[in-house]
Amino acid sequence: MDGYIIRDRLDKFELRATSVSNTEKPFVYTDPGITQASYTVVPNYKIDFPVRKVLIDVNPLGNNVILTLCEVFVFGEIQCQPGTFGLQCERNCNCLDQTESCFVHSGGCSSGCAPNYIGEDCSELNCTVGTYGDDCKETCSVTCGGDNNPCKQKDGACTQGCDPGYTGNYCQSECSVGYYGLGCSKTCSPNCKRSGKVCHHIDGNCTSGCKDGYQGEMCDTECPLGKYGFRCEETCNTKCGGEDDACNHINGYCTYPCDTGYQGNKCDTECDTGKYGDGCLKACSRNCKGIYDACHHITGRCTDGCDDGYEGEKCDIECGLGKYGAGCQETCSVHCAGDGDPCDHITGNCTNECDPGYIGIKCTKECPTGRYGFRCSRYCSDYCFGPDHACHHVDGTCDVCSPGYRGTRCELECETGQFGEGCKETCSDHCAGDKNPCHHMNGTCDMACDPGYHGSLCLKKCKTTMHGQDCALTCSTSCQDGKCNHVTGLCLECPPGYWGDLCDQVVQVVQGDQERKPGQ
Repeated sequence: MDGYIIRDRLDKFELRATSVSNTEKPFVYTDPGITQASYTVVPNYKIDFPVRKVLIDVNPLGNNVILTLCEVFVFGEIQCQPGTFGLQCERNCNCLDQTESCFVHSGGCSSGCAPNYIGEDCSELNCTVGTYGDDCKETCSVTCGGDNNPCKQKDGACTQGCDPGYTGNYCQSECSVGYYGLGCSKTCSPNCKRSGKVCHHIDGNCTSGCKDGYQGEMCDTECPLGKYGFRCEETCNTKCGGEDDACNHINGYCTYPCDTGYQGNKCDTECDTGKYGDGCLKACSRNCKGIYDACHHITGRCTDGCDDGYEGEKCDIECGLGKYGAGCQETCSVHCAGDGDPCDHITGNCTNECDPGYIGIKCTKECPTGRYGFRCSRYCSDYCFGPDHACHHVDGTCDVCSPGYRGTRCELECETGQFGEGCKETCSDHCAGDKNPCHHMNGTCDMACDPGYHGSLCLKKCKTTMHGQDCALTCSTSCQDGKCNHVTGLCLECPPGYWGDLCDQVVQVVQGDQERKPGQ
């Protein structure tokens, strides 16, 4: 320091030095309070850091105190080569005259600054907008923000930020993956397909396409109603319930319950076998034919028909009265007891008893030979004619009665005086007794024969020589040839000379050889 002039009394002043990085301001020199008007100070203070600034603190004792520093020299320990300057000679001179050596302490040039440089030390670049660097030969990044892409003239760092999509001091780095736009402050759509770059670093358009369920350049639009999936090219299942077959725009899952008869997230599956209807919650009729009770998944109509005994689309109607079996086409036995011939709608087994004359679970069997009636519990009459005394299985009537019996069931003996097959034979008139009773089967007279007859049927007359009860009496020997009436015993003829019923009277001879009976 060459000196300073004090026009008014100055108590003292201090010099401090500082650098960009050093926040401390160590004292370089402290004035002792000299009152001379002008003097030279050589502090000879060594500083171990590059000096950026020299600070002066004054402490005047009155007004209008003026401190004039004529020149401050900072001397380093190194002698710089021509064209360089600085504490370590690390800086290049930027003089108009390239052969000139600049001031070692300031870098100032006597010839002035080289083109594109300004400032006391000619270190400040003065490039046109859009250029930088030595001699402003470098071009600022085209992605620097602002008109003409302004950047710092020294190192090319962009001064007005970056164009959309770029970041960094020099705006040469694209936005990090997942970001785009001005300042890379915007986030790519979460609907961009996560593959590689995700979205364009400038405009945010999804570079790899959209996730399923979205469309548009930025994948910010859901698929339209009825569409879903990759590029919204998939169509919602037509079995999705609700209007327009609505489904989730991403996975195609139906928004509303499925149409009747369908199930699954996408309503693309028919109800499981054995189920049908809304939500597949209804069970097919257990009367549907088949192992799994299969029915139509929408209507519940049995697809393979009905089990025996049922009818109707859903096989939920039992066969009508009098019908049973497959398709209710079989007819119950007419011999099932009860109105309408009721029988089990499945098997055809009669639900009540059988009509008289029939047995079996379906009442189709007639009573075995020799039986008839309710449960075949009655026996045919022993007098029904034929093998095993067969009779009608229902009412027990006999086709033909054994000889000696009559009536529909041959339970009545022939009336008195009749006998034989169909009681068509008449007892002998010679059977003794009222109405000539005889055995109803063979006609044998119940009692003895009338006098003059014999034999089991009393049809035989006594021999001509016999008569009376059981033909036990012998005709009178007076009868001609011993013959007499088989009933009365009266002689049929008398020998000559005799007369009378028993030929026991003698004929008298009268005149003229005429015979005369007594009393003539």
